[in-house]
Amino acid sequence: GRSPVLLVVRLHVGYAGEAAKGARPSAGGNAVEVYPNWPNLAVMMFHCARSWGKRPMLRWHRDGAWHGMDWGEFARQAASVARRLREAGVAAGDRVLIVSENRPEYPIAETALLAIRAVPVPAYVTNTVDDHAHVLRDCGARAAIVSTTALAERVAAAGPLDLLVTMDKTPLAGDATPVA
Repeated sequence: GRSPVLLVVRLHVGYAGEAAKGARPSAGGNAVEVYPNWPNLAVMMFHCARSWGKRPMLRWHRDGAWHGMDWGEFARQAASVARRLREAGVAAGDRVLIVSENRPEYPIAETALLAIRAVPVPAYVTNTVDDHAHVLRDCGARAAIVSTTALAERVAAAGPLDLLVTMDKTPLAGDATPVA
């Protein structure tokens, strides 16, 4: 059998008779914009980066100041991380544990994994060593990306890994690889 086709739409509510560019009218009178049918989330993210290069993509507060990243920089970093992960042996279909707080490096890492067709496996930063061991056994992950050295130590103690990547610049002594 054939897979169902998913059409992503966004409602554009405007004045009577107004239609959004590239939109078609819906039965309810609102315009419905039809988006491209991207094969996966990574393709969509890189397409948006090409279209919106200098538009803001992420903002975060760190070290007492606000920082930002545009779509173009996001795509450059995600592509760079994808290349490094592939060079380190992560391949399509591999499960990769991601343990991180909400921070800009998380969507960069996740998009990088999706770009090489690996499977991101998110886990809570509050997990114990036993929790991480269960997740690693259950999903079969042999690689992990974590945000901090403390989380790297906890995940490393949970089970054998072929690759442990930290988002922070301070890796475990000889055991972890910094992302950037």
